[in-house]
Amino acid sequence: VSDLVWAALEAAGYQEDGAVRRFHCPMAFDNKGAYWIQRDATTANPYYGAMMLRCGSEVARLVAGEDGS
Repeated sequence: VSDLVWAALEAAGYQEDGAVRRFHCPMAFDNKGAYWIQRDATTANPYYGAMMLRCGSEVARLVAGEDGS
C-alpha cells in the first residue's frame, strides 16, 4: 500500500504543509526489504516494533511545490 500511496503522491503532487518521507528497511521480509511513508523525520520502522524502531533510512522526500528527491 505504501508504494501505491507514494506513487499517487508523486503523480498528483504533495500539497500539505511539511514534508512526507519515504523510508526503506533492508531487513524486512527476510532481507527482501520494504518501504514505508511517514511525515516525521525520525525513522520509525513499522516492521520490527521497538526491537529495531530506528533501523532504516530516508530514501526520498516530497514537499509541497518541490520535486521529490
